Amino acid sequence: MNALTLKIAIDRTPYTEALFDGTVASERIDFEFVSVKPVTRAFRRMARDLEFDACEMALATLAVARRYDIPITGVPAILLREYPLPNLVCLRDAPIRQPADLRGRRIAARAYSQTTAVWIRGLLETEYGVKPGEVTWLTQEDSHVAQLGPQPNEQPLAQDMQLYDALADGVADAAITLHLGSHPNIRTVIADAEQVMRSWFARHQAQPINHLLAVKSELLQRHDWLAAELAALFERARRLADGSDPAPWSRTGAALLLQFCASQGLTTTAYEPSAIIAGA
Repeated sequence: MNALTLKIAIDRTPYTEALFDGTVASERIDFEFVSVKPVTRAFRRMARDLEFDACEMALATLAVARRYDIPITGVPAILLREYPLPNLVCLRDAPIRQPADLRGRRIAARAYSQTTAVWIRGLLETEYGVKPGEVTWLTQEDSHVAQLGPQPNEQPLAQDMQLYDALADGVADAAITLHLGSHPNIRTVIADAEQVMRSWFARHQAQPINHLLAVKSELLQRHDWLAAELAALFERARRLADGSDPAPWSRTGAALLLQFCASQGLTTTAYEPSAIIAGA
């Protein structure tokens, strides 16, 4: 049997290195890797043009894609997981001492539908009582899914304004960023955010899922073995890099994020993980 060749766009990380170098391989699948930097740019190309057979995908993007019947389906293979609240930051001397101080203020983010932003808005509301509508959300770009328009209380940042500049120039009071945590002028809005997150996710027996693998739905329909084969391959590759964590896939984590997507109006219903992720 000839192997199925998949044109695939994923980030090269310790979790996926064994797939790139061939340490983990399948007789049934050949990968044609496409480099997209940063990999988040591939999400847009997949959601809008179905450019790849398989693609790394933010879970929130996958949920919004399902809302608009875009024919892509997730596979239960986590490609990025990260505690969200350490990414909610402000200037070190900002007058923000607790989450309640964010009411009436402006938070800058890459995009409103960014998965980290969805996690943070959900946590601010459920754990700290700060509702999304009580904050003005300043965004650098629109959704990866073209059909999703601007959301309530969303305003665009000035063209090409970086998140740190938005803070330093007083345009934003806080920001959601994956890159500023070590900046000398930046601190987390929530003290001990890392430990707060460890406790929260442990209490919910969940994983903070950001990215997973998405595949053209018609390929999964045509090859009924494909989803399980891909999940097994990515799991083998991950275990080579992270053998200390034997069970990273978390249906509970996916369900929590999908509930947040619905409560924030990004989807019209809280999808069950199995509705958008094969075998979840």
